Amino acid sequence: MNEMIEIQCPNCGGTVKRKQNDYFAVCPYCNSEIGFNELKEEAAVTGMRSRLETLDRHFKNEQEFKTARRTWIKTTRIMLASATILFLLGFTMAGLGEEDSAMLGFGVILLIFSLMIFLVGPILLAGSYTEFNDQTGTAENKGSGKLLMWLRLMGISVLLIFFAALAAALICYFADPAAMK
Repeated sequence: MNEMIEIQCPNCGGTVKRKQNDYFAVCPYCNSEIGFNELKEEAAVTGMRSRLETLDRHFKNEQEFKTARRTWIKTTRIMLASATILFLLGFTMAGLGEEDSAMLGFGVILLIFSLMIFLVGPILLAGSYTEFNDQTGTAENKGSGKLLMWLRLMGISVLLIFFAALAAALICYFADPAAMK
């Protein structure tokens, strides 16, 4: 939308109307052609202001994205650490528990619960995963990014389960070597 701007003619002082983006006009009173070189500079400054506002918005969006990403990473770490500790405890309790004992039953319940966290957690976390698009300056939910993040989280989960099971087996062995034979 072109807004009309009124200026004074430098030749006769009459009012000259021009469109906002025009760089010359003709005075209706003295027919002088008026060039607006200073308006070109003003337009450049206005363009710079617009660019700065865009960059400020981009920076603000990026900062908000980084804050949200830190929260997402913290949540991911807490979920994986909690599930790993539960798995380690469950495996250890199940390994050290006597047959038909409460310790064995509680260990199995912890194992089941930790496995549910390991399976469901990556799905939920990958579903909330976003990536920052530098071109648009916004966070985007891309399906391929979510799939790759789910695969990464599942791979990390499998490794954590493996190492927690190994640690629990070592704990059980050193706690009661006769039980492992």
